[in-house]
Amino acid sequence: MWLVASVPADNVTIADWDLAAALDMAASHDRDGLQAAFEASCVPFAAYRMGQYRRPEALVTGGIAPDRLALLATDDPADCSDNERVYGRQLHRLLRAMIGAPPAAPLAALVGAAIARGRATLVAAHTDNERRIKMYRIDNGSGYFAFDAVLAALLGSDAVEAGPG
Repeated sequence: MWLVASVPADNVTIADWDLAAALDMAASHDRDGLQAAFEASCVPFAAYRMGQYRRPEALVTGGIAPDRLALLATDDPADCSDNERVYGRQLHRLLRAMIGAPPAAPLAALVGAAIARGRATLVAAHTDNERRIKMYRIDNGSGYFAFDAVLAALLGSDAVEAGPG
């Protein structure tokens, strides 16, 4: 079952769910940065790009009238694998650029190299549908990224096929 709401697109903001979840788990000295990053992640619905966040969340301003809500029966699981695949490709390109790695480098190896070189720091970990998601801060201050082994496996060889970046 899915809960569906019919609201004007102008009343919907998309934000990074992983940042919000990481806020609850982060040490106090990391919370201000995560809070600022979460607030900066909020974009109007029309401006959101698929894969911008590993797990996007919709924030609705104004109320939702009961007659604008419906339950939708579905056999499809709530799955964002296409969105995650796009996110993973973008993360692969970002990390490759950060550390100067070749296109064929696996995503997990890129994350490990970024940590080892002091380019990324683990700031929090949270659970998402039984997956342990780790949130890393990019140490040049340009942002955060979420990662787990499932994301690396989901990406598979797609990073190489996604082309230059």
